[in-house]
Amino acid sequence: MTTTQHIAMLARMEAARRETHAHLRLIERQIAARAERLMTTFRARSPDYRKSRSTWSHADEQLYQATLSELAFSRHREVEGLSRKLVRQDAAIAAFRRRHGLPEVDPELDMAGLRAA
Repeated sequence: MTTTQHIAMLARMEAARRETHAHLRLIERQIAARAERLMTTFRARSPDYRKSRSTWSHADEQLYQATLSELAFSRHREVEGLSRKLVRQDAAIAAFRRRHGLPEVDPELDMAGLRAA
C-alpha cells in the first residue's frame, strides 16, 4: 500500500469513529430532551405562579435527575455498546497510525477542531 492509500484508509476509519461519536451524542441528547418533555408535563403551573422567581424548584430538579437516570438506564446497553465501540475504534486508529508511521492525533482534539470548522 502507498502512503496515499494509508491516509485514505485512516480517513475512513476516522470518519467511522466520528459517526459513532455523533450517534452516541445523539442518544444522550434524546435522553435529555425526553426527560425535559416529561418534566413539562409534571410541572403544569399557572402562568402567574411566582412571577418574580424561577418556577424550577429543588423538587423539580430532583424529579428531573431521577427521570434522566431512569431514561439513561433504559438505554444503557446501547450507550455502553457505542462507548466500547469508540474505545475499540480509538485503539485501531492509534495502532494503524503507529504501524504506518502516521502522526498521532488526540481524537478529542480532532473532534474539537471539527466542531469549530
